[in-house]
Amino acid sequence: MSFAPLARRAAVSLLLFTDAANAQQRPPVELVHPEPRAETAPVASADDAADDPALWLHPTEPARSLILGTDKKDGLYVYALDGRQLAHVGAGLAPNNVDLRYGFAMGAQVFDLAVCTVRGRERGLAVWLLDAATGLPEPEPRVVHPLFLDDEPYGVALWKRPSDGAFFAFASDKRGRVAQFALRATREASQIAITVEEVRRFEVGSQVEGLVVDDEHGWLFVAEETGGLWRYDAQPFHAATHADRVELLARGAFTPDLEGLALLCDGAGGGYLLVSLQGENRYALFERVAPHRLVREIDPVASRAIDDVEETDGLDATAWPLPPLFPHGIVVVQDGENPGATQNFKLFGWEQFGGSLPFGSAPSPREARWRRALVRC
Repeated sequence: MSFAPLARRAAVSLLLFTDAANAQQRPPVELVHPEPRAETAPVASADDAADDPALWLHPTEPARSLILGTDKKDGLYVYALDGRQLAHVGAGLAPNNVDLRYGFAMGAQVFDLAVCTVRGRERGLAVWLLDAATGLPEPEPRVVHPLFLDDEPYGVALWKRPSDGAFFAFASDKRGRVAQFALRATREASQIAITVEEVRRFEVGSQVEGLVVDDEHGWLFVAEETGGLWRYDAQPFHAATHADRVELLARGAFTPDLEGLALLCDGAGGGYLLVSLQGENRYALFERVAPHRLVREIDPVASRAIDDVEETDGLDATAWPLPPLFPHGIVVVQDGENPGATQNFKLFGWEQFGGSLPFGSAPSPREARWRRALVRC
């Protein structure tokens, strides 16, 4: 990674393609060059280790929101919005990807859930309880459900179905398989436990890591690393063949790999899907709803104090205000190179990525309308 020359720091430029195939299949859109506003403390493990972040939004004090980040050779880290490390849990589980959702009831108590694909001292789907008031995870997951024992689990995404509050997890592997699980709280003797039951499995085609679910619309977005960007129905009873999916980005319209996915939702059903174009060291914004037009690309540059970002795996984002550091929301991306240190995560304001694009007011994921919304089936 190198620090960008001053000439690269133009706020906006026209996207020019050097790859003829990409130029034919991806329309020219505005390209912006944001500088990172902050960065997290580095992970402990050397080489390719940091992988995927997930944002936890505090219910009453936005400044106390947290970033969960995986070290895929070690454990799960917790960071403050200024990048300070606050906690480290699950040492040796080697979590690859992480996602979270709010409001999982266990008897009379309500927790938030963080779920990771792990492939260290245990292999499978690890489910952590988060303190609903602080966001801090328990030292160890409540359950690790065996998964893809004949291969390595990769991506993960959670879905809280608004029609009934049911929780589902999606997990992917190197072969391009995606499995869907129902997560439930069940009473066993005098204890309440979390059960994980597989309810659907389908083949995408080749290796898949980036996954994200649109809770409100009931869509699962899947980044097939070399094969394209797809949308599936998230309902477990729906078919998931190649004929049932919607293509957002075709094979050959990008330089592999496609990696992390994140959704930025407004209060009117619109918003954007953020995608890591790892092979191009940039990001793309697609419209959240069909026809899912590509509307902008983002190529970060170094600031005076913080290096550039390269080869991003996972990312997460929200347009929910998080003052004082991120009054218009935040984008968190994994950085594949961090000169002089191990890998970490870089932090941007959402307005640096999406400024000037149409966007309604951002709803909190804790708002009642999201829990009551009807899912499109």
